[in-house]
Amino acid sequence: MRLLRLATIYLDPPSEPPIKGVELGSVRVSTLLSRELNGKLQLLVVAALPLQEKPFVTPEGVVLVPDLPRRQAESAIKAYADLIAVTCRSRRSISSPSPYIAFEPEADDERIWLESAESLEAGFSGKPGARPHVSITQDLMQGVADRLDGLELCAEAQAQFTASGRFREFIRLFERAFSLRSKKQLVRPLSAFLLPNRAGYSGPEVRDWLVTKRHHLMHAGQRGSYLVESDIAPVIQRVEQAAYDVLFNKAEWRTPSASRRNLWAPEVGTFDPGTSIFLVKGKKASLEFQLFDNLGGFPADVSMSLNAIPDGWWPRPKRPNHEKPPQA
Repeated sequence: MRLLRLATIYLDPPSEPPIKGVELGSVRVSTLLSRELNGKLQLLVVAALPLQEKPFVTPEGVVLVPDLPRRQAESAIKAYADLIAVTCRSRRSISSPSPYIAFEPEADDERIWLESAESLEAGFSGKPGARPHVSITQDLMQGVADRLDGLELCAEAQAQFTASGRFREFIRLFERAFSLRSKKQLVRPLSAFLLPNRAGYSGPEVRDWLVTKRHHLMHAGQRGSYLVESDIAPVIQRVEQAAYDVLFNKAEWRTPSASRRNLWAPEVGTFDPGTSIFLVKGKKASLEFQLFDNLGGFPADVSMSLNAIPDGWWPRPKRPNHEKPPQA
């Protein structure tokens, strides 16, 4: 039996890769489809690798995707995307189509075993976010006159194409605002500053940004793992919300002080790292809803839905009751 991990890779500017697949150890990554879409090249790829044993099935009949092989498949997809991005000199992004996980039985007993299961552990989950409006007023212009460096760093963040790029610039904004280079020293004053704004920020959440994610995103030479785009995307909305609060409402710029002022208040935002949203009554709001796959953390690709699953893959879409099977 083989595990199949599907993904979509986007190249911007579009450039047809010189290869259609790659083998990395026991994983084979192949391009199934290539087309231009909205000024980018969209590649539908599949990473396939053999499983040493059948996946675990819950008492409810749900087939669980084995974690280690899935991660191996995703690592191979990332490597393939990186290879063609470097050779084509293009920006690349990776996302999950629907479906993004399947199995391919290689013997009759494996096929019968899979078809006896009820469902597959997969699917997507949503993470809400918001982009509050900032009105340019005379008070606002005067209020940022002493922090044009912070304004520049925030603009640099908005110029980035990736969540990881925006994250790095927002972290630099925090360092500049509090005049602290040490990631550990910055946790306490930033946490103290964010606490009164009623957005549910906590010391552990801020520490996760400044210590765990910052370190593993910006440094890859030390032992252990490093982080990439898919690790940062789930938190970037909260980091951006905090950065805007710091830029406009920190009373004393370029000092460790956590004192606040009331120059700007968002009409919409998140209450916590989960799914809670606040709205100010009578104000217009712009909400965003990001879908991620439930396994690998890639964002969902709503433009790619496979209506025709290749023969031999499981699961296949269930046939509606009114639809008769094709006649031989």
